[in-house]
Amino acid sequence: MADLFASPRQLISHACDEIKAAGSMIDTFAKSQTGTQAVYVDPVTRQNVFCVRIAGPDLPPKVMNIVKDAAGNLRDALDHSVYAAAVAKGGGEPKHTKFPFAQNAAGVQGELHSRFCSDVPIEIHPLLTGFKPYEGGNDTLWALNQLRNPNTHRFIVPVGSAALVGNLGISTAAITGNSEIGYSRWSPTKKEIEYMRLGPGSTIQHQVSISLGVTFEGIKAIAGKAVIPTLDAMASEVERIVSDIEAECRRVGFIA
Repeated sequence: MADLFASPRQLISHACDEIKAAGSMIDTFAKSQTGTQAVYVDPVTRQNVFCVRIAGPDLPPKVMNIVKDAAGNLRDALDHSVYAAAVAKGGGEPKHTKFPFAQNAAGVQGELHSRFCSDVPIEIHPLLTGFKPYEGGNDTLWALNQLRNPNTHRFIVPVGSAALVGNLGISTAAITGNSEIGYSRWSPTKKEIEYMRLGPGSTIQHQVSISLGVTFEGIKAIAGKAVIPTLDAMASEVERIVSDIEAECRRVGFIA
């Protein structure tokens, strides 16, 4: 018998190549940015606000396309693995198979017993439900499914962070009034990272380091998480699931 699981594995491999390409583009974007320290007075609190203003090219729109393509290939690999299980059991060209994403555990059961999954072997139903492919179950899987959603548009954003270095980065300081030290607050509209507020009359000598990256937004399970490590985790999870489905097909005797 031909290797029925070659297709999902190839999709995963292609997705991993796309993730690497996106990672390279994000690294190039981050290195193209420059930061300039600035201080201004908050007109309401009268605090001196310390920030780093970021300048440089915008994140190439192509990065978003590559990320969405990678997520789509990973999502397709799940469907292909269920299809492969159906072929392994009965041969032919089954028409009604898919990986059973749903809003909750009951929804997954409903999907598996619907006409859309009528060719999915009942022998692998327990395995599929055990993956918990629903919101609040397996968040990595659920987020992957949301990325595939055609209504998901702007879902990755550049983010900057700042940190005082060394011994809080402070060599000398005379701090008065209401002050805040050692935080990082990114403003996407201003493209600046605020990291310290000092009361009027304060003086300070310090050093600050910055980092820039790209994170997800608008998808609850992964909002604020770095894009490339998150995609790598998704690829690993899909690879595990495909392997588990293939192993279950062997265990129940669909594959010799």
